[in-house]
Amino acid sequence: MRYKQYLLSLIGGWLAFTSVNAQTVDSSFQTRFNTKVELTTDKVTQLIFPTSIEKWRGGFNTELFVKEVYNNILYLQPLTSFEPSNLHVITADGANYSIDINYRDHITRSTYIYTIDDATIAPKLAVIAPEENESSTVLPYPTTTVHPATTTPPQKTTIRKILDEKDFIVNRSGVRYKNLSFRIAGIYYQADQLYFKCKVSNSTNIPYEFDYIGFNIQTRKQRKTTTANTEEIIPSDTYYESTTVNNKEITCVFVLKKFTVGNDHTLVISIVEKDGGRNMVLHITDDILLQARNI
Repeated sequence: MRYKQYLLSLIGGWLAFTSVNAQTVDSSFQTRFNTKVELTTDKVTQLIFPTSIEKWRGGFNTELFVKEVYNNILYLQPLTSFEPSNLHVITADGANYSIDINYRDHITRSTYIYTIDDATIAPKLAVIAPEENESSTVLPYPTTTVHPATTTPPQKTTIRKILDEKDFIVNRSGVRYKNLSFRIAGIYYQADQLYFKCKVSNSTNIPYEFDYIGFNIQTRKQRKTTTANTEEIIPSDTYYESTTVNNKEITCVFVLKKFTVGNDHTLVISIVEKDGGRNMVLHITDDILLQARNI
């Protein structure tokens, strides 16, 4: 009888212990990934997230900061010293990142790379399959190698044709970083779609693997103390010959909804290296876009 009472009390104590610890984990999860970022006036700091930035808000006067968003990268540079503050970033996968920021006269780190594990609120990865009602996991990889499909929907057929076309844009349509280059080889239009044929080359012996190629419309501002507003454009279809460039040139095609840019706008294309700092940014003006050919 005593043994039975002892066993019941032992089980009850274990259940109480696990319940307390579960509550502790749940309550601490919201804050344990809160990170601290140090900023200074003479350096630009970049915060790189696993997926594209959907929304962000800071607890500081944004007019006192140079700030830009390129897909999954947030650039920040204060124009003056500031009191300790914070910012929240929500990415396209539903993750929330809570970040404390502080001013320092000198900083030794200007790049912060976040993973899903750093999220204050975890991303929404579970997707219910409508037919089987079972969940599957979708991982937010920004870039994958996509070859033209064997089926022939209109966009895939056009991409196949574009891959066979000769390059025709050669002036002011590229950017170089040491022995790497990114350029626009051709722009085509069909119905309400624009097709960008791009080339990435690497003449070094070190493989270049890019994480993503992002498109943004940038609106120029009159004030020199603030940066331009940017609006991300999400391609409706893409083709990558490869995402790793090893001493060669590869071709990419991006399909975007038709748009135009004027004197106060520019198209900004950014290519970001995966787990590296060899990033390139290309500004495309309307005179280059007007070279687009019907396909």
